[in-house]
Amino acid sequence: MIKVLLAVSILLLPSMFFATATQTDPAPGGIKLLPGYQHKTLQGIDTRVGKIWKEGGLEIKYDIGSLAGDYANPKYFSKDFLWYKEQFVGGRKVRCALFKSNTLVISFPDSSANFMAGVKSQEDIAEMLLMILTYQP
Repeated sequence: MIKVLLAVSILLLPSMFFATATQTDPAPGGIKLLPGYQHKTLQGIDTRVGKIWKEGGLEIKYDIGSLAGDYANPKYFSKDFLWYKEQFVGGRKVRCALFKSNTLVISFPDSSANFMAGVKSQEDIAEMLLMILTYQP
């Protein structure tokens, strides 16, 4: 009987591992993830950090806290931008900047939040905007 339980445990162990490995915690600010995307909170020092990603696709990192919200500030980085746009969305100021390094940064300066990802295509840009603009601090 013990051998049977041990054999069943060994067979179930990988499925239990993969089941927990694909679970994600809720994205910050109620961000609505597109199909296939996952979220993981990471350990920060003085801000909330984490990532939103899809296997084989875009990986968005974020930094939320009192010292954040300036990553897309033209006052500091405009010489490094390919383009920059600022708009009010849902009553909140949003700054979007594509850096020369092909890093897209979306910042919410009034709620001290930055989201950034290396983008390789227009689809990456669209997916990031569609998700991050649902952020509600």
